[in-house]
Amino acid sequence: MIDSLSTLKRDYSMNDITTFDVEVVTDHEPHVFVVELFKYVDIEAEVEDIDGIQQMRTNSFAITVFDQAHDTISAELGIEPNVFIQFRPKQNLQTDVIAIKHLLEAINHWLKIIDNDFALVYNGETVMIYRKQKQIYVNVASRGWTEARLSIINVPYEEVSMPALDETTD
Repeated sequence: MIDSLSTLKRDYSMNDITTFDVEVVTDHEPHVFVVELFKYVDIEAEVEDIDGIQQMRTNSFAITVFDQAHDTISAELGIEPNVFIQFRPKQNLQTDVIAIKHLLEAINHWLKIIDNDFALVYNGETVMIYRKQKQIYVNVASRGWTEARLSIINVPYEEVSMPALDETTD
């Protein structure tokens, strides 16, 4: 069990690795949730157990999944997720554009059919999109959004502007 995701997220973002963290309230086991998420866009996710942690992968992502963690960003939103998934575009990709597009397409489809509370966090520092009590919010201040990425989200949402997590603040 991980007590806090903040250190994990900070370590990845400090190493210039792009991460997308999905923190979700669900009845599914973490690896089952990821498999189901990617089914929406016809992408197969494989599961392997490495040192007791469920590691997953697709052609474009290395994925770490776990449950029962605590995250400050979700807590600040009033969301109490029980499944945490970190998506990291594979380093060997020429570009991560298609990988991120597929992830956002899967999330967009999921938003239409399931009403789970969740947060999508970019590089462990800004919430990109979240849903709380069936209302979807897009944080237009997140550096994770580009015009092309935002155009993938075609469900009704409310725009909010939330600053990035200041990692220098104790």
